[in-house]
Amino acid sequence: MLRDVRPPGASASATGGTAIAVVRAPVERVWSVLTDYPGHPRYYPRVTAAEVLETKGAEVLVRYTIQIGFLTFDFHMRKVADVARRRIDWHLAEDRSNGLLRENSGYWLVEPRPEGSLVTYAVATRTLMPGFLTASSQRDSLVETIIGLRRVATGGAAQAAGR
Repeated sequence: MLRDVRPPGASASATGGTAIAVVRAPVERVWSVLTDYPGHPRYYPRVTAAEVLETKGAEVLVRYTIQIGFLTFDFHMRKVADVARRRIDWHLAEDRSNGLLRENSGYWLVEPRPEGSLVTYAVATRTLMPGFLTASSQRDSLVETIIGLRRVATGGAAQAAGR
């Protein structure tokens, strides 16, 4: 399910939304995929690299490299994982370079369900480009990310690699 609801704290000019989906994998498995930050290129569209630069308790600083067409750039995210709530909150590291991004914030939430895990993915983004140019790709990215997470968490990536 897609909702036109941005995460708390998003600016009025940010685009984004919230995707809610069932992933047929245990909470622990989904959580381990989400907190494997260097593994994020496996399911985030356009992310080609992710590197943890700093770790301070529950907070990590991750440098992401993304590719959009012929354009490649880096940005930095501060992420805080709350293990007890199975929630990861993030925002741009304002003290680092962030390419075309001016805002990126959001959260993942993983909750147990009899059929696996209920996953909520909310994101808000503002770039140098006008929002009307990026809004539709932002919605597509929400769906693509959930599909990719499902594939990785249920072992679809291992099955595809074995073919």
